[in-house]
Amino acid sequence: PGWTAERWPDVVAEIHRRGHEIGHHGYLHEALEGKSREEEEAILTGSSKILADITGARPAGYRAPLYEITRETAGLLAKHGFLYASNLQDSLWPYRYADIPSLVELPASWILDDGPFFAFGLRPNLYRQIFPPSAVRSVWGDEFRGIHALGGLTMLILHPQYTGRPSRLNMLQQ
Repeated sequence: PGWTAERWPDVVAEIHRRGHEIGHHGYLHEALEGKSREEEEAILTGSSKILADITGARPAGYRAPLYEITRETAGLLAKHGFLYASNLQDSLWPYRYADIPSLVELPASWILDDGPFFAFGLRPNLYRQIFPPSAVRSVWGDEFRGIHALGGLTMLILHPQYTGRPSRLNMLQQ
């Protein structure tokens, strides 16, 4: 998120310097539901500028917080030069948008997101079991093997506050 990049620009710059892509993920990890086209565009362009000022390059990829997009999102991404999005969970294979062929969708899936396994809070909606890394490794391994057999895309979604724990980093290394 742009807010995070603003607060830790040196960390973002170092991640970029080490060859990693810096993608767009909202400003405050905010939901787009109920936002006007203008509000959504302001979030898109504002965070793009923050990231470009830090890295020297505009972000090429976009994932909406919680994968929640609007009817306007794809058109706004194309208008502002994004090459791909990763929000929809409708396929195992990347594809181009039929009405916006310049934009590629890299489908994601909740089963390959660390949030449902490791997010926890004392109040709903995050009040749930925290899974052991071995169980998550098993689920991810099975999912990878199934997708790989079909020639699809396995897109892991990792959050530093969840998978950044020592036991989970060991799981990821395995």
